[in-house]
Amino acid sequence: MGADYYLRELMGRFFFILGAVVWLQLPAAVVALPSQPAKAWTLADFGGVLSVGLEGHRNFGNGRSLFKGQCASCHQMGALGGGPARDLSKRSLTYAPEELLGHILSMENHPQKKNALLENFSQGDVLDLLAFILSGADAQSPFFFHP
Repeated sequence: MGADYYLRELMGRFFFILGAVVWLQLPAAVVALPSQPAKAWTLADFGGVLSVGLEGHRNFGNGRSLFKGQCASCHQMGALGGGPARDLSKRSLTYAPEELLGHILSMENHPQKKNALLENFSQGDVLDLLAFILSGADAQSPFFFHP
């Protein structure tokens, strides 16, 4: 192996390291992965999914995390959250999925939110959150996948 090989190897490593350093110094907005566009969800978006998309298919951990991040500052669910709005611990067990989702999506019920409440959630996220609330925060509920 000649000097050219070692020079190319050295230059390649140099530019790899230089690229990593430049990338680490860029603002987060420049290097962030593209996210899904915001969506103003409606009940119509969940038409056929609510009857078949909940039982045994939802992720409890994701639903709990989403509740903590989006709902717990106003609502209580078991030991999570608390605030000026309704305690959802037992009340949620009396709602049909469509009815509860309608309440969640309604801006009348969430006037403090200037934008759509779940606009950055995927449909799966909305369903995980809905299942979490409908289950009364019970990880053993049939809503959730149990391997």
